[in-house]
Amino acid sequence: MKSKRVETGPGLELRTAAPGRAAWDREGMERRLQDRISARHLSPRTRATYVSWVRRLLAHVGGRNPAGLGRADLESFIEHLAVGLGLSGESQNQAASALVFFYREVYGLDLGGKRGLSRAKPATVLPRYASPEEVAAVLASLPEPHRTAAMIMYGSGTRISETLDLRIKDCSLGVGELTVRAGKGRKDRTTVLARAAMPAIRLQIAHVEKQHIRDLESGGGWAPLPGALHRKDPRAGWELGWQFLFPSSKPSKDPKTGHLGRRPSHVTTVQRAMKAAVRASGVTTPITCHVLRHCFATEMLRAGCDIRMLQRLMGHRDLKTTSRYLHIINRPGLNLESPLDRLPAPTSDHSDPDPATPES
Repeated sequence: MKSKRVETGPGLELRTAAPGRAAWDREGMERRLQDRISARHLSPRTRATYVSWVRRLLAHVGGRNPAGLGRADLESFIEHLAVGLGLSGESQNQAASALVFFYREVYGLDLGGKRGLSRAKPATVLPRYASPEEVAAVLASLPEPHRTAAMIMYGSGTRISETLDLRIKDCSLGVGELTVRAGKGRKDRTTVLARAAMPAIRLQIAHVEKQHIRDLESGGGWAPLPGALHRKDPRAGWELGWQFLFPSSKPSKDPKTGHLGRRPSHVTTVQRAMKAAVRASGVTTPITCHVLRHCFATEMLRAGCDIRMLQRLMGHRDLKTTSRYLHIINRPGLNLESPLDRLPAPTSDHSDPDPATPES
């Protein structure tokens, strides 16, 4: 029996080989998903996350064509994540968002937006915090250039991905500002650059410059550029200012241009170095790269920074996210003075009145 094609969505087709059996174009589906993610200009991290959740859905349903799945199948998958695997509510909600995007963009099916699939109630978790003494001990145990990256995360409040995506031109050492390009939500922002981090950053820039000269001499030296800048300014990728502040140890080819250059260091290299430094320092508090960002926000509030200014420095869309750090600075043991402690001290001749004697 000859196979026939049945359209199931934009650019996708179902090939029916024989009655009772169906083979579908999985590669075409994934290609369509990748194209829709690119068209929406979602971040590479979001791309990897969404594709991963779709693949896990297919594994859960035994490789069946997702075009033939019903809402009950999708709810069964979400329930499996929460009950069968015991994943957190955050992971459950992330999977639901990925599936809503997948069916809307690939198959044109509206599952109802954020309320379309079962969502977990978000947990109220306070950001983790480490004292300045603990942070100093960990920084002292970090090798370069990971120590400089950690100083930026603690001194500027940047995420680890934002820190590693920094380019030399983003560091304004003269005015003490750091420009974060296309941060979370693809938003640019400017944050403070600590004076204490400037000498280390200057040394890192000098190291990158020497490496860049050697790369140019060996036929490399290209830095991947955002968007279509490689066509608008074909020479920009060779310039020192566009080089990453923390480049990878090995050069690779840019898929857009085919030029040989260095991408930013991978996040796992810094995360592993941080974990080893915490172990070597003897600090018992679990300090990660993201904890350094939490510490920045906490210390800025303790120093009197306005919460709306902190919202801008952190790149938070909602002020409620920034207000979580108010709970941290209100914990006991963080130099918070009670109103009772500000009352005038009792005089030495003060005595308790006799409860049986009426006051005059």
